[in-house]
Amino acid sequence: MAETTVLVKIMRKVSAIVPAAGSGKRFAAGENKVFLPLGGQPVLGHGIALLSRRREISEIIIAAARGEEETCGAIAATHAAGKPVKIVTGGKERLESVALALAEAKNPLVMVHDGARPLLDEALLDRLLSALMPDLEGVVPVLPLRDTVKRGDGQRVEATLERAELWAAQTPQLFYREALLSAYRAAKSTGYRATDDASLVEANGGKIAMVPGSEENIKITTPLDLEFARLIFDRRRNAEETRKNMRIGNGFDVHALGGEGPLRLGGVAIPHERGLVGHSDGDVLLHALIDAILGAMADGDIGVHFPPGDPAYRRIDSRLLLKKTGARMEERGFSLVNADAVVMAERPKLQPYILEMRREIAAVLHVPVSLISVKATTTEKLGFVGRGEGIAASAAVLLDQKETNQRG
Repeated sequence: MAETTVLVKIMRKVSAIVPAAGSGKRFAAGENKVFLPLGGQPVLGHGIALLSRRREISEIIIAAARGEEETCGAIAATHAAGKPVKIVTGGKERLESVALALAEAKNPLVMVHDGARPLLDEALLDRLLSALMPDLEGVVPVLPLRDTVKRGDGQRVEATLERAELWAAQTPQLFYREALLSAYRAAKSTGYRATDDASLVEANGGKIAMVPGSEENIKITTPLDLEFARLIFDRRRNAEETRKNMRIGNGFDVHALGGEGPLRLGGVAIPHERGLVGHSDGDVLLHALIDAILGAMADGDIGVHFPPGDPAYRRIDSRLLLKKTGARMEERGFSLVNADAVVMAERPKLQPYILEMRREIAAVLHVPVSLISVKATTTEKLGFVGRGEGIAASAAVLLDQKETNQRG
C-alpha cells in the first residue's frame, strides 16, 4: 500500500481540460452560457480560478467554440492567476472538443471539468485526487438520485429502475491520460457516443471509481440553473465575508495570593483569607479577558494600555479597565460574539460565584450574559496553583468587525 501511495503522489501532475464550446440550445440566452455573469464574473471564470489555484494542476486547456477563442482567452487571462493556459478550437460536440484538448495535454493525469459548472469546491478536488490509484483508470464524482427513475418512450413507462444502483455523474472527472486517450481512440473507431468521459473509459474496459460529488456543483443548463447558482454563490460569498470579519483572541494572566482578602475575580468580591497581589486589584479573570480582546484586535496587550508602573492604575478596580477596553473595541467597530474563560484555583471553591462573575462581565461589556462563559477548575494540587500560591486564568474571545468600520 505504501508503494502504491508513493507512485500515485509522483504522478500527481495534472492537465485540466475545460470544454466550453457548447451551443447552449436549452438555455436560449443568445450567447454561450459560460459567458453569462455570476457574481460579477463570467461562469467560465469561476471554475478556471479554482483549478488554477491547485498545485497539482500545471496547465489548463480550454476548448472554445469557433469564433470564441479570444473571449475564452481573455477570461483565462483574468482568472488563471498566471497558470499556463492553452485555447483550442473545439468541435461541434463535447466529445470532439475534449478529444482536441486531450491531444494537447502533457501530464500523466487529466482532469476534465465542464466550463458550465462554476461552483466547484476544493474538497471535491481533494476527494478525486486521493481516490485515483494505479489499479484504476479514472475517478468520477457522483450523487445519489432523489427521484424514482422510469424508462419509457415519453408516453408509456417501460420499466422502473432500481434507484439504489443509479448515480448522477458530475465533473470534474480524473483519468490517467493514456487510459483516456485509448478510450477516445476506441470510441472513434467504433463510433461509440457518450455524454461523459467516464462512459468512454468504461466502454473500453477501464475501471472507474466513484467519490461523493457536491450538491452545489450544479451544471448551468437552463435559466433556472443559473438562478440556483447565484443563490449558492451569494450564500458562499456572505459566509466568506463573515469569516473574514471574525477575529479570535487569547489571554492569560496569573497573580500570587497574598495579603488580606477578599479575593476579586470577575469583578466579584469572594470571601477568602487572602487576596491577589498586583498593581491593580489583581483580578486575573478580567485581565485575561482584556488581553484576549486586545489580542483579537491586534492592539497590543494589557501592559501596553494600562502600564503596571502607572500610579493612575494603582489598586484600580479591573472592571474599569475592562470598560475602557470595551469602549476601545466598540470604537474600532468590533462587537463581541462570545467569550469563554477558565479560572484555575485550588481554593476557594468558585462555583457558587460563577453566575455573578458572568453577570458582572456582561454588564461592563453591554452584552447578554449568554455570551459570557466562565468555568473554574483546579490543577489537581500540581504547580503553584496546586500549592495555593496563586491563581491563573485564561480567556478566549471571538469578535466580529463590521467591514465598514475596519481600521488598523
